[in-house]
Amino acid sequence: MEKHKIDIAGHVTVIETPVGFGELLTAAMCDQKRYPETVPNPENEGEEIPNPQSKQEFTALEILAFCRAIVAGYRRKLKTAAALTEAATENASDREAIIIREPTAEEL
Repeated sequence: MEKHKIDIAGHVTVIETPVGFGELLTAAMCDQKRYPETVPNPENEGEEIPNPQSKQEFTALEILAFCRAIVAGYRRKLKTAAALTEAATENASDREAIIIREPTAEEL
């Protein structure tokens, strides 16, 4: 078995996987997310160089991007819930302040 440690906000979790799973995850992530083996050379236009970012770093950043997407979705959910609560409170306040009655003779 392989052991992988994840530390999130001070809580450490150990994930045990079959031997080779980490390498398989890296290969799969690089394939599915199109890891470039070469990148443009910033010092020589038109030339390609080996990608200085390792496949393992690429995989870690893709996992981080996934985590950021989850947090962004959760933040949207919280803001939507807060906006709905605020609107409901305002609507309730409006309902209490609105008076419906028959007009007086002077108002006709």
